[in-house]
Amino acid sequence: MHEFTPRVSTHEAETPWQEAVSKLRSTESAEERQRILNTLFPLTHRKEMVNGASTDRKGRKVLYYRYIKWDKLFNLLERGKQMPMDYVKDPQAPLSAEDLYYLASFIKDYAIESLHKRELRGTKPSLEELLNIAFPHVSPEERARLIKPTYAIVLPFIRKYVDQKYIGRRHTGSMLQRFSPFLGMSVGGPISPLFDERDVYIEMVIPDRVIIPHSEGVQGEKEVFIEEIRREYISRVHASGQLYEEAISNPSSMIGTYYADHPDECRTPLEALDRWRWSEKTEDCLPAAVAAKIENT
Repeated sequence: MHEFTPRVSTHEAETPWQEAVSKLRSTESAEERQRILNTLFPLTHRKEMVNGASTDRKGRKVLYYRYIKWDKLFNLLERGKQMPMDYVKDPQAPLSAEDLYYLASFIKDYAIESLHKRELRGTKPSLEELLNIAFPHVSPEERARLIKPTYAIVLPFIRKYVDQKYIGRRHTGSMLQRFSPFLGMSVGGPISPLFDERDVYIEMVIPDRVIIPHSEGVQGEKEVFIEEIRREYISRVHASGQLYEEAISNPSSMIGTYYADHPDECRTPLEALDRWRWSEKTEDCLPAAVAAKIENT
């Protein structure tokens, strides 16, 4: 996949992106930041990426959207990638008492729901006992590392040993999302306008092979997962009113098409967004090949 590179020419590959982020940091104006972002990810770049995007079962190009804070965008642009660990303040710090409580809840619920250890209901086993019950096949040494864990230990362990469907259920709208080794995003369109200038939407074209579908579809969220977002996936970045113009009211977008097709139901594009996200099935927005795999599992 081709990645657009800022036009600054230097010997160090990352320097152009660092300079671009410095310009973004130098202003708090959403409009000015949008102007800078549009030089980094111009419409010509977007068109090229969208042309190469997968299509869904209706023949529509598949785009992914994720809203993040500005500082997380800066981090992504500078480093070239972003993972769940980047949202942890200090991955090497021992988990707090609160985090340990939720980790025990995460593992206990996993044992009950996915491993059918119903005898755990109404009990309060220790974290060590839960680890022994839920992961008997894991070496004692590896389990022991989770007795006094850090996020740098916990997240890879969960990704390796915990059922993906359970992770998905606990990722969406749950306090236990903190233990998810995935990043969430919506497929097909944004699920809301930008209400806060502290947030920004990234639009992406992503290879099918790295997409992790949500086991339950989560209709209104249109949520799918990914382990790592790469800068090269970004087709456009939306701040201020551009999200509305290009991804919501635009007749070529999924939401804009829904608006045009339902004139009696939707008085405005924003109303169409809300109706679209709750009425169209998530799997119908996924790449056709990904949707087919879901049906065959």
